[in-house]
Amino acid sequence: MASFLFAFGFLFPNSLGTEIVSNMTNAAGAAASLQSTFWYGHQFITDGNPYDVAQVTFRGARNAGQTLTGFIYSDSSDSPGSSIGTLDGSGVTSTVGTQTLSPMGTISLAASTKYWLVLVPSDVNFTLWSQTADLNNAGVGTIPNRLATSNNMGSSWNAQTNGSFNLMFSVDGSLTPVELQSVSIE
Repeated sequence: MASFLFAFGFLFPNSLGTEIVSNMTNAAGAAASLQSTFWYGHQFITDGNPYDVAQVTFRGARNAGQTLTGFIYSDSSDSPGSSIGTLDGSGVTSTVGTQTLSPMGTISLAASTKYWLVLVPSDVNFTLWSQTADLNNAGVGTIPNRLATSNNMGSSWNAQTNGSFNLMFSVDGSLTPVELQSVSIE
């Protein structure tokens, strides 16, 4: 009788990255205005795979002299829960367009799970986050028509389904390495 031993290790299924969700190619409409005391968040849902966030983009701008920080929040009963990671917005410009936020450390997303992208300006001057009336999205996950606002710097949230627009953003990531197990077949 022959015996076979399969070794364990790690499988890196997609090192080039995956567009988890995006509505950035949709037509832009009006813009939501954020302040340091008035935050916006938008929900997104991963597909059946785990990911590490590679970058986040949004359509919008910041006021000159202002900084912007992004966060990925967990979900708590269809509202933002708590921050699971910070996104560096130091490269965000004051010209309306595609802006890039980079993870400040590893931000891991579980499979088939709801999350929130939250944007926070540094002061009371406005930051703009563009909206789209086109509720379709690209990517392997989904962007539900669910946004949240907080007027007390994230202490509590007013989350709602809004039938007329979504905030414009994308989340890109790489599949989390899958650990392979050893199996002996005799």
